[in-house]
Amino acid sequence: MKILITGISGFVGANFARFLIKKGAKIHGIIREESDLWRLEGIKEKITFHKGNILDKNQMEKIISSVKPDYLYHFAIYGADSSEKDTEQILKSSLFSSLYIFNAAINS
Repeated sequence: MKILITGISGFVGANFARFLIKKGAKIHGIIREESDLWRLEGIKEKITFHKGNILDKNQMEKIISSVKPDYLYHFAIYGADSSEKDTEQILKSSLFSSLYIFNAAINS
């Protein structure tokens, strides 16, 4: 089973990846260039990483069509950290990234 996870370096994404790896899933994760992967220590070598911006429609289409996941979990979000307070950016990352990712999945 091939699974693609956005937000894999965050708390939820990293713990979900650990769970799925124990179940034998092949994990792919979308990360930002500046992502800190400390939560993935001990399992990084079992994950295929794809660098991309979830707000870049073309990047999401390329990544998703190349991975062709059986399942996709979208955990990436701006605003989860208390220092991220830009409401416009929260809306953009929630709505547009979901639209781009799910449309790319449907069309791949």
